[in-house]
Amino acid sequence: MRPLKRINIRYDGDHYTLASRELSEVQSEINTAIAEGRPLWLRVNRGEGSYQTADLLVTAGTPIALMGVELPASETYKDPEELGQPEHIESEFGEPAPH
Repeated sequence: MRPLKRINIRYDGDHYTLASRELSEVQSEINTAIAEGRPLWLRVNRGEGSYQTADLLVTAGTPIALMGVELPASETYKDPEELGQPEHIESEFGEPAPH
């Protein structure tokens, strides 16, 4: 399985994204909060091109869908923390890949 480029999220009919997280990690975070009977604020991105930060309130009974989007085989993932910037993906030729 290739690394994830991002996680697409459907929440209350809107589309959001989450970068630099593993799908299983986010699922576990949501499951733990629900099992403990507490709400969870999930910080995500909204929009295309220039993102806005959004916080989604997840509780028991909240309809939410998480879909992992794999990185294409021709691209390599660069850790945003190492680069000091938001998600950065390069093609195999070293040029920024289209988002």
